[in-house]
Amino acid sequence: MIELFHRIAIRPKQQDREQLRDTVQVSGGRVVEYVRAASILFYSEMMPCLEWVPDGASRSAAGVKHAFVSLLLGWWSPTGLLLTLAVVLNDLAGGVDTTAEFLPPKTRRYEEAKLARARDQRRNGLIVNLSFAAWVLLLVGATIYFVREE
Repeated sequence: MIELFHRIAIRPKQQDREQLRDTVQVSGGRVVEYVRAASILFYSEMMPCLEWVPDGASRSAAGVKHAFVSLLLGWWSPTGLLLTLAVVLNDLAGGVDTTAEFLPPKTRRYEEAKLARARDQRRNGLIVNLSFAAWVLLLVGATIYFVREE
């Protein structure tokens, strides 16, 4: 059942980590982790996707396809409804830079990539908190609206 769900959820073909490492070291660019959310009834899954983004290309533009898949498949369960907003916002904000994992340590580029990852993770935490707050406000507002109607 879960395998069928993965096929339906359009699990992206992952590039080999070594291929990504070679590409980053030879061509530059960034390795970015985007997330796809998919859910059905009471089952939700977040699927991380590593993607190489060349120098000068927009990380946000590369995240649009992942956000689109999440918008189509992510909100079909109670937990998916909560997760989808955060996943879509994270992907449209450019994902999380994981380039440091693919570079030799103690180099200038490695240190820059580590700082970029830390910045992206802080932003991601803020996005999750804001999306949760938005859902809470929506539920409170809907409750007030319907209580006042009676």
